[in-house]
Amino acid sequence: MVPIFTRAVGWLFFMNWINIKTSDLRSPEFIGSDPTARGTWVAVLGYCYEQENAGRIKGCNAWKDRQWQQVCGVTREEIDGAKSLMNWEGDDLQVWGYPADLENEIKVKREAGRKGGQARTQAKIAASKANGAKHNPSTTQAPTQRNSNSNSNSNRKADGADVADGSATSDEIWMKELEILPAYNLIDVRREYSKMQTWCGVNRKMPSRRRFVAWLNRIEKPMDAAKGSRAHECIIDRS
Repeated sequence: MVPIFTRAVGWLFFMNWINIKTSDLRSPEFIGSDPTARGTWVAVLGYCYEQENAGRIKGCNAWKDRQWQQVCGVTREEIDGAKSLMNWEGDDLQVWGYPADLENEIKVKREAGRKGGQARTQAKIAASKANGAKHNPSTTQAPTQRNSNSNSNSNRKADGADVADGSATSDEIWMKELEILPAYNLIDVRREYSKMQTWCGVNRKMPSRRRFVAWLNRIEKPMDAAKGSRAHECIIDRS
């Protein structure tokens, strides 16, 4: 049983292992070679697997001994001594036993994987655009959205949501309404409003009407004024 000689990373296939048929190990070419020639053949075969060159090293007849050692880990003398397992065809060296048919099969799978990956990428891009259109308004919808927001802001201003956004007249009317409320008749409303504005400026807060009402509700009534009121009530009761 021969192990698989390819490795898949995602959809890419590579020839990362040497796949030698057991029948090749019993062939006359292999049996008739000495151990050095056999080792040379395995070393050169491994280089061809890495290059996926169909077992043909082109133009290597002019390589010097040092280059053979750097590329394949063998010497030129060892190459010449393995004539049964590799042969010269002009300046090219053709290595025996290289599975060119399997190399072609791997290249076909790799190309199919590349095209499949591109198709999935395009599908993801299309899906992303579709999802983005759902969650983000398009440019044709943007003016409508802006107009809607503008109308909403105008309505909030008309309702008097914030002191800073209201007109001077509406603020003045609202302030007078606060001054005549029984809950704030012992508080200097305008003075407290000025204090609240100063506090908001220092703390970078919006001086809204809601904030000012909360500000007033936290203020305790002056004790003297409260006592005076009670004394007045007592006088009225005694009379």
